[in-house]
Amino acid sequence: MIAVAQASYTHWLLREDVQPVNRSVGLWQLSRVYASVGSPQESLRYAEACWAISLDLEPFYKGYAAEAMARAKLLGHHEVEARTWLHEAETQLASVDDPEGNPLLAADLVELAERLKNVAT
Repeated sequence: MIAVAQASYTHWLLREDVQPVNRSVGLWQLSRVYASVGSPQESLRYAEACWAISLDLEPFYKGYAAEAMARAKLLGHHEVEARTWLHEAETQLASVDDPEGNPLLAADLVELAERLKNVAT
């Protein structure tokens, strides 16, 4: 899973037509994969890069970058920071106009919020 995500991101970096959106998605994917395998430092590394590249993008991408930050912070046992980033992601979600993207981001944020409910602060 890690190798495939790394290969996908590398593929986009080598393309002449790579856009910040492509980089944002690739970095989010890497952060999510590392979170899935339980590697908080790597997940956070890619989440931070995703956030940085996504600042000038549409709310959908900023929302997912914030979601990646929240997930990485939760995995690293930084629950207060995770809640802050979840709130940022929810704020971005409120501005998402894409009828296809909105439910995707919303579902991921609900799942993350449920995980945070189960963690004592």
